[in-house]
Amino acid sequence: MKNYILLKAGPVQSQIITAPAGAKPSVIFIGLDVHNDSIAVSLAPGDSSEVRRYGIIGGEHDDVLKLIKSLRPPIPA
Repeated sequence: MKNYILLKAGPVQSQIITAPAGAKPSVIFIGLDVHNDSIAVSLAPGDSSEVRRYGIIGGEHDDVLKLIKSLRPPIPA
C-alpha cells in the first residue's frame, strides 16, 4: 500500500485552456463512485443532460492520475 502525504492546499486556481479561434470550449462533468478497490467513472457533457458510463478504473492514486491524463484535451502546438 502506498502512503500519500496531503498538504494543506491553498485556494484552487481555475485552469484556462485556450481553444482554437472559432471553437467553443467544452465542459465535462465527471462522476466518481468510489469503492474499496475500484472507482466507477461516468461523464456528462456540460451542454447536455446525457450521462455516459466511462468504465471502471482501479482504486489507486496512480489510476486516478492516468484517468485525468486520458481526459485532458490535447495541447495546441
